[in-house]
Amino acid sequence: MLAKKKHWIWFGAITVLLILSLWKLVLPYTSMPGLLWHRLELIGLVYAFLILHCFLDVTEMYAWIYRHRVILAIALFCFLVANCYTYSSVSMYEAYIQPNHLSQYGSPIFGSARAIRSDEWLVNISRIIAGSFNHFGATNDIVRGTLTSGISATGGFYFDYSALRAPSTWGYYLFDVAYGNSFYWNFLMVFGALLSFELCMILTKGKKLYSVLGCVLIWFSSFNLWWSICGIMFAAIAIVVLFYYMVKAKNWKKRLLFGTMLAFAGTDFCTNLYPAWQVPFGWVVLTLIVWIVITNQEWKKYHVLDWLVIAVDILFMASIILRFIQVDAEYMLAVTSTVYPGKRVSYGGYILNKLFGYAPSVVMPIVEIGNAPETGTFFGTFPLGLILGAYVLKKDKWKNSLIWCLLVPTVLLLVYCTSGLPPILSKLFLLTNSTSPRAVDALGFVVTLMFIASMAEMDQCGRLNAVWSIAITILSAALALWSCYGAYSTKSLILIAAILAVTSVGIYFFIHSGREHLRQLAVIGTSFVLCANSLLINPITVGFSAITEKPLYTEVRNILAKNQEHTLWIGIDNLVNSSYLISCGAPTLNSTNYIPNKELWKVLDPKDENEQTWNRYAHIAISLTDDTESKITLAQADMIKVDLCVKDFQTLNIDYVLGGPKIPSSYQSILKQVYNDDGSAIYQVIK
Repeated sequence: MLAKKKHWIWFGAITVLLILSLWKLVLPYTSMPGLLWHRLELIGLVYAFLILHCFLDVTEMYAWIYRHRVILAIALFCFLVANCYTYSSVSMYEAYIQPNHLSQYGSPIFGSARAIRSDEWLVNISRIIAGSFNHFGATNDIVRGTLTSGISATGGFYFDYSALRAPSTWGYYLFDVAYGNSFYWNFLMVFGALLSFELCMILTKGKKLYSVLGCVLIWFSSFNLWWSICGIMFAAIAIVVLFYYMVKAKNWKKRLLFGTMLAFAGTDFCTNLYPAWQVPFGWVVLTLIVWIVITNQEWKKYHVLDWLVIAVDILFMASIILRFIQVDAEYMLAVTSTVYPGKRVSYGGYILNKLFGYAPSVVMPIVEIGNAPETGTFFGTFPLGLILGAYVLKKDKWKNSLIWCLLVPTVLLLVYCTSGLPPILSKLFLLTNSTSPRAVDALGFVVTLMFIASMAEMDQCGRLNAVWSIAITILSAALALWSCYGAYSTKSLILIAAILAVTSVGIYFFIHSGREHLRQLAVIGTSFVLCANSLLINPITVGFSAITEKPLYTEVRNILAKNQEHTLWIGIDNLVNSSYLISCGAPTLNSTNYIPNKELWKVLDPKDENEQTWNRYAHIAISLTDDTESKITLAQADMIKVDLCVKDFQTLNIDYVLGGPKIPSSYQSILKQVYNDDGSAIYQVIK
């Protein structure tokens, strides 16, 4: 495998880059040995991989990587989990809670924590940690400060048979919560990339280079990474890939293996309760399964044992789903009766600007402009995928079954995301349970698949001539620039135009019938740049030190240990305090109400005059007030602001309050300060 010609100049250049990296990224952190070690470890691994290109035959090296890709993915996964690496923004707590008390791993190893990803670090992480205090038992009284089912309180975690539903979550049951979180993140990140590559290999009939590009466009898309990995898209990809390999398996043992993994992927998709993505992604999955059945006739030769294996796997999947429904019925019934999201109905509407506006996603990891998660999308494939799909169909004399199958969900979602669908059709296709801002993500996904499949087909049916290539390139760039006009400043638009100019060169080489080596360079260069850029979105962090190594954490745990009976807490002044409290194990009344806490609202709104305000999924920001009456305000669709008066405060039977060092004068006679350090104060209620 050694190269005939060694690239010593490249070796020297890479070594110089290593030295500069050590000087800039490692030496300033000698006072933090843990952070320093992890930076050395990761830089060293990247350096070792790069210098292999200087001394090994690159073609043979990548062929070896391809042959051993599954083993290498498992090894990488084990390495990342062993180091407790995650891509969470949990280190935001370092900035909000006692910022002068820094912890060893409170800051990211690399990258920047994203405050805008509060659903991840402020809500989901806190609820999961709250569930870990009783090892994800049947009930939980920490989240919302009231006794409820553990599976609903923690967002789907309950240590019984239903826990089999999502393999990415198994780490929470096997290890402590920090390593469980690392298991979760890296399972999705590593195996999601592998499965995306496998999906593109299926669609391109084994074209490795296009499959790498497809993997980058899908799994390392700004849509996926700004949403802290879309678990529903992961499950959707896994279902298609595993179904394909199950159908193609040569014997019943392999069919059992792939069928069992398919059952887990199916349960993961069905129990990931977010219909806004489940429904549109579900239509994409269904059409690809139909395509696999049509184009692969091996199932006609199955024996009785093969069908028995399939039946067993279906029953296994159904048993997990039914158990999950049984234990999570409380939440399902409660959420359907809420104003938001339970009674939300949508018939679609125009949202295509999100797909056209891919260019700003390149700069958002560096300079956050706008709402990055909501604008994250699939880079450069819309409407290019549609145009190339139509071209391939025409060249194949309208006989390409894959493109036809991909067009079915594409047309459905395209209409839903432009003019919308009539109510009867929206209900028929279940899209009333989605919204156009979510369905458009599935549209971007399927158009990206069409783009990759069309690129591969064009190797056989021929590529576009120079005139058409230039026209399509200009059209794509013009639509992308038009979608950004009015949404960004002139300076930003100039930068976006420059990005589009570079992108247009790559698109031209993708679709033009020019030299093959230029197209290969364009594919490799685009894959590398987009992947490197997307990896800047999420930080690399270690564990939950930003939470557990604060003096406040120790103090809350000590108070809980001293009080044998159930205590009730609230966090005031901001949303961070209430989420931090449940991360400490303190039952907190105003932690995120994923379903309404009706006991709370009976006190604050006894006549249900504000039911439209509080009957929803919501973050609850409580402020203490000297006013004689409490005030409830809907700050945004998922946030309620409560100005709490003394009278209602006393009725709620609260025991402790976490807030700042100052409180309103009317509360000073009933609250005793028992802790005050670095901006965080705990008050005990005098009863």
